[in-house]
Amino acid sequence: MPTTKFPLQIGGFEILGSLGHGGMGIVYCGRDNTLQRELAIKVQTGDWERHPELLQRFLREARIRAAINHPNVVQIYSVGEHDGAPFFAMELMEGSIADAARLKMPGIPQLKRWILEAARGLAAIHEMGVVVHRDIKPGNLLLTRQTSVEEEHVKVADLGIASGGGQFGGSLTRVGAVLGTSGYLAPEAFRRERTLDSRADQYSLGVVFFELLARRAPYQDIGDRAQLAASFEPRSAPDVREFRPEVDAATAQILARMLQDNPDDRFETTTALVQALTLIQSISASQAPVPHDANAPRSTPPAQITAQSPPAADTARRWKAAALAGLALLLGSLATQWQASRSPDREVAPTTGPVPLPATSAAPTADSMHREAWAKYLLGRYRLKSWAEDDVWTLVLREQNAGLLSAELTGPEAQPIALQGRVESQSTQAMDGEDWDVYQLRLSGAAGAIVELRVEFSESSTSGEGAYVRDGQRLRFDVEDSDDL
Repeated sequence: MPTTKFPLQIGGFEILGSLGHGGMGIVYCGRDNTLQRELAIKVQTGDWERHPELLQRFLREARIRAAINHPNVVQIYSVGEHDGAPFFAMELMEGSIADAARLKMPGIPQLKRWILEAARGLAAIHEMGVVVHRDIKPGNLLLTRQTSVEEEHVKVADLGIASGGGQFGGSLTRVGAVLGTSGYLAPEAFRRERTLDSRADQYSLGVVFFELLARRAPYQDIGDRAQLAASFEPRSAPDVREFRPEVDAATAQILARMLQDNPDDRFETTTALVQALTLIQSISASQAPVPHDANAPRSTPPAQITAQSPPAADTARRWKAAALAGLALLLGSLATQWQASRSPDREVAPTTGPVPLPATSAAPTADSMHREAWAKYLLGRYRLKSWAEDDVWTLVLREQNAGLLSAELTGPEAQPIALQGRVESQSTQAMDGEDWDVYQLRLSGAAGAIVELRVEFSESSTSGEGAYVRDGQRLRFDVEDSDDL
């Protein structure tokens, strides 16, 4: 007779499966058949009867969650007991930002929104009397499910080791104890003479933000021993634009402040951080391209602006200028300090929009590594439909080497055409109410054959357009779909 790997019911909730486990508990996926909704159920594990501090920590998390009602904090539904072990039921999330980032490289506007929402959740937690969350990391920033009318949202989770300053129970740590996750802890967490406050969470969120933007940690030595040494030898995080040049200057400056070694040099409160992040998010929204009109000719790029802009565009530009001025006032006091922390012989020129392809090849850089990742992402077979006739062509992007793509085009000529080229730019744009990843490619082959291609990916479809140029002729086509090789 087969054994059941998980209980059939907990607290009257039907158990559908296991979602994972950690140091303090195991989380199940359950269903409330009365309210017809799925939920997550966290059950305390370990020998909590012999170690009452584990039970205290578990109940503390439940009390903190129950006290906070905020759209960016995971909501708790109920608390109970199962086979002598405590549990609480909470809303079921789609996954974490760590999971989402592994599946797809999010655009900068989406990453900025994620961090803003995480900061809002942290601000709500801090305002309820929680001094510090202690364990902000990608796996504890969860995502709601995206729908046709609502984008995904970030919610802060796992308050198991949060410090409540006595409001939700006594202290959980002994003097000198270090709780949290290596690589995300603020330097003061390793200094016995310092008391942690909300600015430690701000530092941890800054590490997450840096990792998402740069696709690497601000420091390569992230072990406890390295962090302990760094706590006595202050250091400055690198400028994120060294690894992601298209990050705007205002975002880079806010991130630099979040990662300051001295907590007094960070934002004074999480609310102040939220205000700064809100401003740069608003500026990003004002810079977003005009949504694509499905009835307009496909040859017109959605971001193209005519010489005579409509009044609405003038209003948007004026609003953007006001927002930039407000952001300058908010961050102005940091300029001297931030510039002093940078090497005097290093200047990073901020860029906006797609990054142009370098004219000549160079030694491997962060930018070239991004282009190699873009090329890998595009590998596959694309169906192209000619504008002039109903002909269907096939473009296969077979392989890439250091960002150089090898391709084959079948259709316009009697024989397949071998091509090579690179991704010239990558950006994220809002079109038809969705976020699209947009890639611009230029491929060339024998006898002057050229393929110019714009490929657009949403969560559910592929589209785009391009042209095949040879012997003075320019044949236009639409990209209709794609398949993996």
